[in-house]
Amino acid sequence: VFVSTQTGRRYIVMYLPSLKRFNSFRLDYIKSVKLNNVYESFDYYLEKLEKNAPLCWGISFGTVNRSAQNEQFQMVLHIDEKNEQFVLERLMREGRNGIVEKINENTFVYSAEVFDTNEMMNWVKTFIGRIVSVKGTNKPIIDKFYRDISRMKRIYSKEG
Repeated sequence: VFVSTQTGRRYIVMYLPSLKRFNSFRLDYIKSVKLNNVYESFDYYLEKLEKNAPLCWGISFGTVNRSAQNEQFQMVLHIDEKNEQFVLERLMREGRNGIVEKINENTFVYSAEVFDTNEMMNWVKTFIGRIVSVKGTNKPIIDKFYRDISRMKRIYSKEG
């Protein structure tokens, strides 16, 4: 059972042999369960799940049609080390399995390998105003981020 840190919803994670992948199902959507025999390969798939879990930002194991490649994500941030140490600490604390590297004075790179970049974008957007750039292998999601920022700029420019 996985629990979403954003919503608190609980999910059961199952391995689907027909798709050769893990998938998450909301517990509150399951109407009934049928008790069956113990799956012979349970320990094998539990080990695979434990190996894959660090690549989940939330509860997603990526789309069903995803390639075998995990997604790479990188965000460059400007953080005033002297006055905004709390932001840097938050980045390290909340960045899950990502890596934070200092590349210049007050400039940091957050890098992560995940199954689903889209799942982390709400968190990424909480750094608006400090983000210098984002890039990654999931081009549609990166492009959407930049479209959202452009749209936000147009909206706020009209109100000025």
